[in-house]
Amino acid sequence: MGTKTDALHSYLKAQNALYRQQAQTLLADDRGDESHFETIRANIFEIFDTVLSAGEKACAGDPDRIRQFFSRKLEQIPASWSASYEQARQHGDTETMQVERIKLEAARTIARTADQIWRE
Repeated sequence: MGTKTDALHSYLKAQNALYRQQAQTLLADDRGDESHFETIRANIFEIFDTVLSAGEKACAGDPDRIRQFFSRKLEQIPASWSASYEQARQHGDTETMQVERIKLEAARTIARTADQIWRE
């Protein structure tokens, strides 16, 4: 599992760096809104990298417990984003809807990739 958590850390860090670079490029092109959205994506990858590290500490390196911890957080954390999205939708707040959609999409991408890594 150590190599699998290492692989997941590498993926999360690489995606974080990629989105931060894209944000910088967009900002340099005076595309501030798009840059902001890329920064949000980067932040989600950074958050889940931190969650994975917390799981490693909390679970004392037990591979199954780390996977369960991370999977549970991948459900719990986005639940508040879903609720925020729904509330924004009810109020016609398209900006908040967009931000929450980006966060939810990033979390789904992370979940798919984590599943792939752990199945290998």
